[in-house]
Amino acid sequence: FFRFAPQKSKAMGISAWCFVLCLLLAARSANANEWEWAGAFNLDTAESYTWAAYKKNGKYADGKMKLLIWPTSNATGAGIHAIEAEAKAKWNSASPVEVQTTSGISLTSNVLYNLIFNEGLFASLFRVDLSNTQGGTSAFVILTQHNPAEFEANHTHYFIDDHGHHANPGATEPADDHHNHDHASQDIAN
Repeated sequence: FFRFAPQKSKAMGISAWCFVLCLLLAARSANANEWEWAGAFNLDTAESYTWAAYKKNGKYADGKMKLLIWPTSNATGAGIHAIEAEAKAKWNSASPVEVQTTSGISLTSNVLYNLIFNEGLFASLFRVDLSNTQGGTSAFVILTQHNPAEFEANHTHYFIDDHGHHANPGATEPADDHHNHDHASQDIAN
């Protein structure tokens, strides 16, 4: 009998610790943004860009993805945080515009999209046109339902300019730009 008492106490301690951990994770999830990834970019609004999703091992990471492009003050972590409240309101209140690869619709700022990937193609490409963005900004935050790295294949990139060069963010959230849900931001040195 006495031999098992410390084990029971230890088990209760572990259960209590797990309970507290679950509460903390639930509280964090309740306050987290709906998007999984955000990238702050300096973009030339006179150029066009392509948002791309590629199959890995014969399939897309998911068949669709929400995406929102929002103007900001600068392409840093502070630029991401500056637009979060407005972007969250748009993300939660708007019915997304469904866009398929072959639709011919260009993605613009301040519109919530649901990108539908073409299962018949290795790559689903979406044109991004920011030429009508008001306010003269060149800094934009792109918010996505999934981390875009999930949709990259060998030697591909999720965002390219009209010259075929990678368009890279100045900052991302999560900071490591890999699939996880740690929403700390990091400024990336160019």
